[in-house]
Amino acid sequence: MSGKLSRYSTRVSVILIVAASIAGMVACGPGGDNLPPSQNLEIRDWYDLNAVRGNLAGNHTLMNDLDSTTAGYEELASPIANQGKGWDQIGAFYTAPFTGRFDGQGHEIRDLSINRPHEGNPVGLFSFVGEAGVIQNVGIVNATVTSEGDVGALVGQNDGTVSNSYSTGNVTGDFEVGGLVGLNYGTVINAYSSSDVTGDEQYVGGLVGLNGGTVSNSYSTGSVSGNSSVGGLVGFNEDVVSNSFWDIQSSGQPTSLGGTGKTAAEMKDIATFSGAGWEICGVPLGAANPAYVWNIVDHETRPFLSWQPVSTPQSQEPIEVTSVLGPIGLPNPAGPIVEITLKNVAVEPVISLTATLEVFSALGEPFDFTFDDVSPSNPLQPNGSTSDTRCLIGGGFIAGNVSYPLKIHATIEDGAEFVYAKLVQIAEPS
Repeated sequence: MSGKLSRYSTRVSVILIVAASIAGMVACGPGGDNLPPSQNLEIRDWYDLNAVRGNLAGNHTLMNDLDSTTAGYEELASPIANQGKGWDQIGAFYTAPFTGRFDGQGHEIRDLSINRPHEGNPVGLFSFVGEAGVIQNVGIVNATVTSEGDVGALVGQNDGTVSNSYSTGNVTGDFEVGGLVGLNYGTVINAYSSSDVTGDEQYVGGLVGLNGGTVSNSYSTGSVSGNSSVGGLVGFNEDVVSNSFWDIQSSGQPTSLGGTGKTAAEMKDIATFSGAGWEICGVPLGAANPAYVWNIVDHETRPFLSWQPVSTPQSQEPIEVTSVLGPIGLPNPAGPIVEITLKNVAVEPVISLTATLEVFSALGEPFDFTFDDVSPSNPLQPNGSTSDTRCLIGGGFIAGNVSYPLKIHATIEDGAEFVYAKLVQIAEPS
């Protein structure tokens, strides 16, 4: 596409949710798997993330969330960093593409600020992802990103693969502006954005600004505004759109160049999507079933990706924390021993149960509890209880009035998964 489309005389504002499969041109595999350990980074703060730019072919792993309280934020990613320009994106257009693998492991990078309105390179957390590059399993939350063209919260231009990732915040530019990816010639799959996206010229989309590749199993829920080629999911698409829907009521848009418009009620009906061949499953409120790409609480929610965070209402939590006790038994020189007891308060048996206690070790890692007596062949029945003990090697805690997050992961017999956190206090045994 070498020429510009004609400019609309009125500004278009779109608020909608679209889930689509857009067939495309490029599908690329991962890279960086066989690199020496020195080029593979474990990222725990903004300084570590900044070091990725010196290891563009590495296999990097995000070990925890990053936000405005994490070391290095003010210097590297805040609104005052780099003389007010904020984060200096990783990689550069063609001259220094990111060709490795970045795995967020489900963690979030929050409060990212980029203010580069005259930047020549694509702009995002990553500037340019090459054909071998892979970005996966990461959330960009509460980002503020401003540039000229090829602007996205996660990636400015993607020629590789972006998967299982999402963004929230505000993304602003002139052209090829997307909530997650500005310009896509690669693959964007299992992704979503609720960012508010604004473009002054053309190719403005809630998820991707201009798509010349493949976008599939993805959606957008943010507000999108621009002057030309504006779309709730993609601003401008170069290929086929199939099995895609949007909400004509919440968006106020009765027509689209791609996809099928549905009422708000139809967008919450599993039949709309299963009838189109989607890999979708109904789940209870606050749960997910990872055996399917899409989940839905039938007639209550729109479809959501099975891996994405869901909020479990307290009244729907299947597991109750009975006690968290420690130290247990005789003094242990390796560290205190903590015992956690959980009870099944659901109406269905639980076939898998784990918990993570965020009392951090000297290595900065929390402690996992595995309830091995709970399994598909030996489910935890309603009103049944189970306990697990763990030595907190290298970790310490304060008993009494100090609370620690306990993340519980329970799978019930129909395959639905509940993941939620409770604040707990570690009590001395009576």
